[in-house]
Amino acid sequence: MRKLFSKLTYKSFLIYFSIIFVVSSLLTLSVYSISVTNEQREYTAKTDRAFEAYAGSIEDKFENITRAMNLFFSARWYTHYITSSEVYSTEFDPLSRSDISRQITRSTIGFDFIDDVMIVVPEKETVINSIGWFSFSDYEFFFGDIGITMDQDKACEFSCLDERKSFFTIKDYNLKLYPAYICVVLNKPALYQYFEELIDENMEYFAVYLDNDLIYEYGTSSDNTYALSRGGVSAPKLLIEAEYESFYSRRKILPAIILLELFILTISVTISLFLLWLNIFPLDKLIKKVTPVEYKSTLDAYRHLDTHIETISADNERLQDEYNMIDASMRNIISMYKNEYIFSMLTNPDFDFNDEYILSIIPWVQDRLPFILIIADRKDFALEHSEKELASVCNEYRNCELYRLLTGEYLIILWSRSWELNNSHRLEITSAVSAALNNDYFVVSSRVMTDPYHICGTYIQLKEELLSLRKAYTDLPLTLQIQLINKILRNSFNDCCVILNEARNVYTPDAFFTFLLKLSREYGIDVSSSVKNYERYRNIGTDDELWNVNTSLTSDICKHLSDAKRKSYDNTAALIKNYIDKNYASPDMSLKKLSDRFSIDSTLISRVFKIQYSMNFSEYLLEKRIHKSIRLMKSYPDMNLSDISEQTGYTNYLSFKRAFIRYQGIAPKEYRDML
Repeated sequence: MRKLFSKLTYKSFLIYFSIIFVVSSLLTLSVYSISVTNEQREYTAKTDRAFEAYAGSIEDKFENITRAMNLFFSARWYTHYITSSEVYSTEFDPLSRSDISRQITRSTIGFDFIDDVMIVVPEKETVINSIGWFSFSDYEFFFGDIGITMDQDKACEFSCLDERKSFFTIKDYNLKLYPAYICVVLNKPALYQYFEELIDENMEYFAVYLDNDLIYEYGTSSDNTYALSRGGVSAPKLLIEAEYESFYSRRKILPAIILLELFILTISVTISLFLLWLNIFPLDKLIKKVTPVEYKSTLDAYRHLDTHIETISADNERLQDEYNMIDASMRNIISMYKNEYIFSMLTNPDFDFNDEYILSIIPWVQDRLPFILIIADRKDFALEHSEKELASVCNEYRNCELYRLLTGEYLIILWSRSWELNNSHRLEITSAVSAALNNDYFVVSSRVMTDPYHICGTYIQLKEELLSLRKAYTDLPLTLQIQLINKILRNSFNDCCVILNEARNVYTPDAFFTFLLKLSREYGIDVSSSVKNYERYRNIGTDDELWNVNTSLTSDICKHLSDAKRKSYDNTAALIKNYIDKNYASPDMSLKKLSDRFSIDSTLISRVFKIQYSMNFSEYLLEKRIHKSIRLMKSYPDMNLSDISEQTGYTNYLSFKRAFIRYQGIAPKEYRDML
């Protein structure tokens, strides 16, 4: 060592050491900082996912309860009972009342922590539960769990008289004068047990509020924790709060940095001495020494790395293209359903604007925000569509959506969240749309509206304005056009034939053929043979033959639209069914998970699945799980029933037992004894 240091100067060593130590420290600390940041993000993401799973499970549980309770508001016996005319009073004999109480009992079977369900009708001062039918005073005398008070306006207030119980209420808003209520009585010990099963070992604090009342609390809240909360607006209103140990209290940063710096110091000294010994060798020789033997030069090593990176990039591009194709297909399906709902909203006076899926499409309806409708229709049907130009105009406005209607027109809906939408805004966007389309379209706009139920009448008025602009477009009245389009969209060919037969003595076949020809072109239907036949019969035939051509063309349009819709249903339902078949044993399998997986509203998933397979999602999932459990019982007679329940997607044996009884009619143990 003395000989070595005798050849080295302290100055060279200090230069090498300073450079290596500073650069290594900066790089290592940067990498360490990035690593810590990534760990913090992973910890935060993991905590967020865990909390979202717990909160989602609780929300799903209470949503299922609310959905099950709301079914009573639509029950036939309920609508008859709340009728003030008493014309159905004979239906509620003691036997019928007992049957209704049993229905209430069955509605609570799937929920472990529900003690009772009370249907309270203030107008009749009646409480209906799983035991029977009572007056307010009789219920309080016999049970005493929940107190009920009613003011002069017959509005009810509920209070909990038993500290082991809790409750929440659901109000029937369809009854404007004297609304009825559903009071769900909760068993606190069972509810606590349900919440305790969800507690994560990393949780420092966990609390659940129901309608602003604290119903469960675990641990102690602290300012040095990572806090999360999630609340809903639907009844009952849930607020879920959780606190986890903060990342920096878990990870000791300062001791790790000190050890890292000591390690860098040791390495820097070692490398500095090593470089001093190797300072006579050129860099390329050093690289060749550390490069694998198969590379003859450093350039070969870099070429190999470049080729490897290009291969990975090509694979990523191919996977991205496949993902884009799948995404485009799903977007097309969603767009088709969305445009179909919008057209129904415009043409159906009895359209239900309270549907969950509708509210997700048109968010401005729920808040009663001001909005206007703008319709653009081509002056010449030979013109190409100008959707890109319209989209560029809509992108300039924050609250603006573009739809292509089933009649080939374009609809623009513009709304405002600040209540500043007025006539000047309407004229401004109407002019912008006309300019973007080079005045090749007829463009009309509505007045400012706030009530969505005025949309149908407004759409009729706008169509009439379009007809007056088009002048001699067709001799068919607007109402007849809309009526025929609705029948075609429903594939009601027989109803279409009735419309054509009734119109023979009033309208010419040319008017219907022009209208049907427009629809055919909008949907890309080949009508060349129909056009040839019509022209031939027009010259040498009779009106009866011309009407036959119209009937045949109507049949072709109905069949084309029906095939397109059925294909979309088939593809969507097949994707969903395939995913369920592969993942039905997962405990978190739900409509919400399917909705997140396929980016489709859960209501739409239920409808598609029900139409395609004649059973809803819950029935199909129950059938798959029970069949799997039966196969396990037959293949492994000694397997514990609790293990079978876990392998078929149930978190506990009690849930599995209830599901098995609901499907097979007997308990799992009894069924296995029969094998």
